[in-house]
Amino acid sequence: DTDYEIAGTFATDTEGEYTVQVAGIGNYTGIALCDWSVAEDAEARATAVAAINDAVTVTISEPVAKIQAGKTRVCVDVTGSVSDADKYTITRTGLVYFNFNEQNNEPTEEQLTLGNVDGTIFLDAGMNNSSTYEYGMPDSGKGIYARGYVVVNDGKYETVKYTDVLNTMYSDIVEYTINVVGGKLVSPEETDSLTITGKELKEIGESVTVVAEVPEGKKFSHWMANGIEVSTSARYSFIVIKNVTVEAVFVDADTDVDIKAVLNLDVEQTNYNGKNALHYIFAHSVPNDYTVKQAGILYATNKLLGYTDDATVNLTTTDFDVETALKENTTGKVKNYVADYVAQDGMTELTYAGVNSNLDAYVYAYGYVVVEKDGTENTVYSDLIATSFNALS
Repeated sequence: DTDYEIAGTFATDTEGEYTVQVAGIGNYTGIALCDWSVAEDAEARATAVAAINDAVTVTISEPVAKIQAGKTRVCVDVTGSVSDADKYTITRTGLVYFNFNEQNNEPTEEQLTLGNVDGTIFLDAGMNNSSTYEYGMPDSGKGIYARGYVVVNDGKYETVKYTDVLNTMYSDIVEYTINVVGGKLVSPEETDSLTITGKELKEIGESVTVVAEVPEGKKFSHWMANGIEVSTSARYSFIVIKNVTVEAVFVDADTDVDIKAVLNLDVEQTNYNGKNALHYIFAHSVPNDYTVKQAGILYATNKLLGYTDDATVNLTTTDFDVETALKENTTGKVKNYVADYVAQDGMTELTYAGVNSNLDAYVYAYGYVVVEKDGTENTVYSDLIATSFNALS
């Protein structure tokens, strides 16, 4: 119950433990161990934080499109540096990002901060004590907003510094290379080799056109794209979805050339509105003496074909007649995606996200063209594709 006070004077400007002499009521004297702390001054803190911000630089690199673990990703490097490494320390480098969709509004800089991370604003934890960090952000297909950050301290105060907001999407920055052998590109420009971004493709309608250059004594036969016959037309237009080498095949001038319909269906993994999906591309080329009435893609799952035991069974490895069930729609549940054009040469695309709930479930698809000649109508089909999402990994 004794009150004490410090005997004499004692002063310090450094935090820590000190032994001081004390005097109390009734001439009591003694010593006490005191833990001293310096009260924070708001102005001093603001000055220190401003000095840290002036000393640190943080940048986010130009985005690069990559496929990682079967998903489309936008990859960036976040790099931080300080002007005086003896005084300032980078304790973390990372990224805050946001996947845009139709239901969202564009995020503000204030929302893209560590304090606002929630179910829509995502935080990549980054790396401790690192000044450079690479991260691949999954792209939902509608765009990404991102800010890199570094956490820096001076031994007493700590602050976070951010980059400007990066807004991009995979489909804009992905690059495709087109090489032409035995001919040249005539659209979007005349060349025999072209590298073009997804954004540039969108601006020209996504398709390019090649024309064969026939050597003396030869006759044009057909085009091959990455080793697959795609067209018997010397002038051929197609949508670019991957790196491609298009090669014109010639035969001797006195050789008969079989002008025929060429149909190719291809599929790849993609991401649609944040869901895993199959992306089908159907290309066809039909001789000019036929009239194209309709083109499209038929597709179905095991269940839609009438097989309900196991969605992950590849029915083409069983006795099940997939061809008849799909082409004749024996269950009445086969899906028919009809292209929005009729033309001798054409290409249509279909994205199917129904596999997202089961990445091992099989889907079966044919590309088809309905043609007419001399009053007779026929349907011709591509080869059958049977695959699951994981089977393409």
